[in-house]
Amino acid sequence: MPFERFTKIRTKFFDPRATISKNGVMYINGPFAEQTQPHKYCVSYFSKEDKAIGLRFTSDTNEEGLLKATKRTTAPGSFICLRSFLAYHNITFDHSIKLHPVYNAKEDMWIMKLER
Repeated sequence: MPFERFTKIRTKFFDPRATISKNGVMYINGPFAEQTQPHKYCVSYFSKEDKAIGLRFTSDTNEEGLLKATKRTTAPGSFICLRSFLAYHNITFDHSIKLHPVYNAKEDMWIMKLER
């Protein structure tokens, strides 16, 4: 019987996930960060109708409204500061929320519904 070596240490989830803390920082897990590579920036969007956040990752540093996806040093993944974005759209949380991003190829962005 052949054995398969497990190399994904310090990884709880293998599908893309994101968490927004109550102070407005979005943490994206390793699998999500891997799928956004090699881009280090993103542009944020909000759909009031769908109550969803959209992130389009890019490497173009000349785009307006860029947010930096900073690589985490303590765990796989990245974080993005969304404080001003959330405040502008009057989005508040009493506690951290977990999101399940889905890639929309037509829009070329990752979409995360705030309400399930």
